[in-house]
Amino acid sequence: MSYTGFPETAPTRSGYAWVDFSTGAHTALGIMFALYHRQRTGKGQFIDVALLDVAVACVAGLAVAAEYNVSGIIRGRQGNASYYNFTNCLKAEDGWVMLGISGNPIWRRFMRAIGREDLKEDPRLQSDRLRYENRQVIQAVLEEWLRDKTVDEAIRIMEGARVPCSPVNNIAEMVNDPQVAAREMLIDVEYPGIGKVPLNGVVIKMSETPGAIEMPAPKPGEHNQEVYSSILGFTPEQLAKLKVEGVI
Repeated sequence: MSYTGFPETAPTRSGYAWVDFSTGAHTALGIMFALYHRQRTGKGQFIDVALLDVAVACVAGLAVAAEYNVSGIIRGRQGNASYYNFTNCLKAEDGWVMLGISGNPIWRRFMRAIGREDLKEDPRLQSDRLRYENRQVIQAVLEEWLRDKTVDEAIRIMEGARVPCSPVNNIAEMVNDPQVAAREMLIDVEYPGIGKVPLNGVVIKMSETPGAIEMPAPKPGEHNQEVYSSILGFTPEQLAKLKVEGVI
């Protein structure tokens, strides 16, 4: 949070629980490693994945720890700008566009796309580092260029020039995005008493074992009988006794 947000705002939380989700993914990866190790050696092992460890790994992976230890830099908040090139979120006529310019080849294509090849002689914009340091110059040029363009127009021009860009979709636009549908990333599942609810699709697409979303999350205790009897082997008499004793 300390370097997320704009300079004039307070430290800003992420819009989604990235530490929780990333910890789950790391844990699943750890289980896979352990299963592979057991397959080779016959030995199981304890897996320890902490929220703090994953948070530090994700943050340090952005080189912020190296910046501090090597150069004494404590990264601060600077909105949507990158630290190593020109990247920013810009207002179009009917929405927002995220755009990134990294490397001189992309910079040259970008200048041609917006009709500003005069910028190639500007000494302030001759490298990624200089373009980062003088990002206000590019920001002003882009704000003027985008003023009378829709998001779709801007994206079409940037994609035609092979400049990394994306519209900033809201949730409704994400839900209705044709690529999201093509990738089957939102699957409608019928919930009793509620109706159809979109659930996450399968993220990892596998050719031999693709997997599928076939049912909603169970209600509390919905599968008790199956677990206790079929898996744990309790008899009906034992289950009745446990219920009387308040165990289940």
